[in-house]
Amino acid sequence: MVILVEALAVNNMSPLDINYKERWKWDSEQWEAYSRATLITIKDYLVRSRSPYSAYSIFNALNDMEDALLDLHTLNGLTSTYDMDTSKKLSVIVHFVEDAIKLLDHHKSIKILLRNVQKDTYSENLYDELASLIFELCFNASSVKSPQDTCWGIHYNIVWSRLFTHNNGNAWKIVRHKVRRLIYDEIVRLEQFPNYKSSRILGFCLNILIDTPKPTTDFGRAQYPLAKAIQSWTSQHYLQLRKANIEVANSVLVGSISFDNTGKQLIKTYNKGLNKAAPQAYLKLRHIKTIRKTRATPK
Repeated sequence: MVILVEALAVNNMSPLDINYKERWKWDSEQWEAYSRATLITIKDYLVRSRSPYSAYSIFNALNDMEDALLDLHTLNGLTSTYDMDTSKKLSVIVHFVEDAIKLLDHHKSIKILLRNVQKDTYSENLYDELASLIFELCFNASSVKSPQDTCWGIHYNIVWSRLFTHNNGNAWKIVRHKVRRLIYDEIVRLEQFPNYKSSRILGFCLNILIDTPKPTTDFGRAQYPLAKAIQSWTSQHYLQLRKANIEVANSVLVGSISFDNTGKQLIKTYNKGLNKAAPQAYLKLRHIKTIRKTRATPK
């Protein structure tokens, strides 16, 4: 099957190539059907191939899935999103990513070295495309900034927890490594060029990882290298960002995160619950005179 699909994909005529005007009309059930068809294609591809490269019909389908996320910003400011189709579409794409990576784990013949490679020396592969889709999931989810519970529900419950705190295996290790690199590389662009794309990714990550401790069990171990790197980078560079562009710096403050100018720190305030006072987490900020040549990076 995949041979025919790949042959048709050369002229954008495969069964997975759907006109963008039609895709924009799809609801969560239609995206779920499209996801199942893509998974069937991936499964057949993995059975027939020993390389994660040149699956153009699948690569195109993964790129098209980003269209399902373009209206996530409409959830911003809403107090209840559980039953909304936009939220369901997000869950559908996240489930697809989970299932696709599990397929890679089950087919041990598909191997790739876990290392950083210059893009001009190799072709992107299925691992790269899945990592890119996860990055776009995070970026589009970052458009939801309030209220606190909605922001957490979209950022963590639907996206992050299912892709970074559950599931293990070599394919998960490879994809997560690539996602951490994509996220961190985007954030450090703020050092030279304050911009809203990078600040949105930083805000998304801080909302989840601002007080992530070193794990004592396997739960959360995959997210700790990124958490440590982002905490370190923010501590060193956030005050510089406020000097360079106050609007971009303020856009980082999502959910219940606030900036304490007196104490020079970021504060995340949690729901009060049954506590006498709402619990808070703090990230101390400091001025640096020059940008360090070396910095913490996610492994």
